[in-house]
Amino acid sequence: TQRGPVTKTTMDGDKVVTTVVGTQSSNHGYSQGINVSWPIWTFGKVEGAIDAARYQKNIADLNVYKTEADTKLAAVQAYYQYLEAVKLAEVQAQSVTDYASHLNNVQQQFDAGIVAKLDVLSSNVSLANAKQ
Repeated sequence: TQRGPVTKTTMDGDKVVTTVVGTQSSNHGYSQGINVSWPIWTFGKVEGAIDAARYQKNIADLNVYKTEADTKLAAVQAYYQYLEAVKLAEVQAQSVTDYASHLNNVQQQFDAGIVAKLDVLSSNVSLANAKQ
């Protein structure tokens, strides 16, 4: 005859542990058992850990987004600095060309006796400054 399951219930910290040791028959033989444990009340520890993990994931996602945005910003700034440097070099080269042309005109006017030597010297200084 079957007498029923043999169980053992204990507390393990905040868990109730119920162990089914086996079943007992009239001839005092036992069969295999199973052990099941499930926390009944965790005082919010599990929920808190889940929330903390969710918040940490959100923080990590925001850090990735910030890093991507910072990288894009740095690339755009570098590109515009490059464009600015190219344009400044073009302006400087055009300035040197213009001052050289002006010096040539002033030199021709000096040779014709229209302007003073001071005008030639002033144009020469302006060209030298533009080349620096």
